[in-house]
Amino acid sequence: QRSNIFLDTRSTMQQPTSLSPTNTSSTPTVTLDERLSAEKQVKTAYSTLTQRTAEHTHVLLSVHRRSQALHKELNKLIQELNSSHIEDDVRSNLEQRAEGMSNVAERHKMRRRTLLQHSTLLEVLEIPSLMDACVRCHLYNEALSLASFCNEVERSHQQSDSSKIIENVVREVRRREVDLRRHLILRLRSELSLPQCLEIVTALRRLNGIEIEREQNHQVSRDAIEKNHAVMELRLQVDFFEARDAWLEAGCNNAFNPSGIGESSITTSTTELLLDLIETYRTRCFEIATQFLAIFRTSQSKSNAPSDDVSLLSLWMSRRVQIFLAKLKEGFSAIDESAPLRDLLDATVFFATSMGRVGADFQALLPPLFEAKLVDIVSTRWNNGCKEFSDSLSACRNAGVATPLFSDSSSFADTDESSESNIQSTLGAPRHLLSYPPLGRLSNAFLLGLNELRRCLLPGVIPVLKSLLQAFLTNVDATLQMNQKAVMAPGFKGDASALREMAAKYRDEFEKTLEPFFKLALDFALGYEAVL
Repeated sequence: QRSNIFLDTRSTMQQPTSLSPTNTSSTPTVTLDERLSAEKQVKTAYSTLTQRTAEHTHVLLSVHRRSQALHKELNKLIQELNSSHIEDDVRSNLEQRAEGMSNVAERHKMRRRTLLQHSTLLEVLEIPSLMDACVRCHLYNEALSLASFCNEVERSHQQSDSSKIIENVVREVRRREVDLRRHLILRLRSELSLPQCLEIVTALRRLNGIEIEREQNHQVSRDAIEKNHAVMELRLQVDFFEARDAWLEAGCNNAFNPSGIGESSITTSTTELLLDLIETYRTRCFEIATQFLAIFRTSQSKSNAPSDDVSLLSLWMSRRVQIFLAKLKEGFSAIDESAPLRDLLDATVFFATSMGRVGADFQALLPPLFEAKLVDIVSTRWNNGCKEFSDSLSACRNAGVATPLFSDSSSFADTDESSESNIQSTLGAPRHLLSYPPLGRLSNAFLLGLNELRRCLLPGVIPVLKSLLQAFLTNVDATLQMNQKAVMAPGFKGDASALREMAAKYRDEFEKTLEPFFKLALDFALGYEAVL
């Protein structure tokens, strides 16, 4: 029936087509009635169509709905076909985004945790600067406490992967530890009392303990730790001696500074400088030795371990004594009298006996040094007298004068000094030597050398002086022989006969009077009982 209705409707709607104006115009025979009839048919058909459409409205709506549903299904099918090609890419992108979001979430979580620990982190980050301030203000205990706390922080975060902040803080604190050690050793180079020195050494020991504690964090064997502790203790003692050595050298350099001494008072000034040097060495060496024994010997005495510190102290004292003797020998070059030498000997002996209280008595090293200087002073007097004697004879030969009464040398001043000493002595030079001025001046020079022995006589110089006397007599005799040979030469100008006669008298007087007198005077000066 539905198909028939559609056919009737289609036939009804096609009927007015034949009555269009075109057809009307093409058929002029059509009348007005036919046109009206056609219009009526059209209206009838339209009303019929409307009626039938109203009757079949639900059918048309159902068809319309099904067509829309079919259209949607077709579009969905097309979309599914298109999306099947990019599904893998979308999935990978989604996975990456999900992973990125998880990372962002973790970072956010870490930042929130960091923000909650903000004040604590600030305190940790301020540890290096705080330790630096403690070092500058000499707050050693506080600085060492910070270093120990840093070890604890490092040990607690040792297994953590995200500890860059802690690593940086620990690295900075290690640098401050080096600065602290350098600062403590630098303070040992200044003048310190025993409590201050003990405080600094204790701080250095705590610093070594912190380093050993750090090694324990890295699971080092116990034997290695004990060995390292012994090495650190020995190194601490060496650093102590090196620093105190610098303090000792600074004081000695200030005490012994020969620059700026005038030539007129060089002997007196050098003697005073040497006395100051000896006193500085005595006080500072004794202070360093007592500080070392008080600080390091105590820890060794509690155990039965061998006293390595004592051997180290002995090595240091031996080296310092050798340096002191070298400086003293260097200062002897400006001393030409035995009186200041005696003062230096007394001060040095007192220094040596004082060091005996710490087991460093070096009195046995003093005699060779002072005996050599005393022999040098006496031999210098004798050699100068022999040289003046030779110059006097040479001047007589050149001038042709047999018996000179005056000389430009300093022998006259020496003669006055020796004469004063002869008044007080029980042994004097033969007075008839006044008839022979060169021999008299030679005798005065010899006695001047013996007068030096009265001020500072050392037993070790006796055999040396006897050998020097023999060499001196040989030298004088050679000078007299040369003088006699010179005046006996043919063609000698001047008063040749008087010069030859005087040369013979010089030799005869020297052999008979002066040579025995020199030997007797030396024995008398050395304390031997002798009579004229």
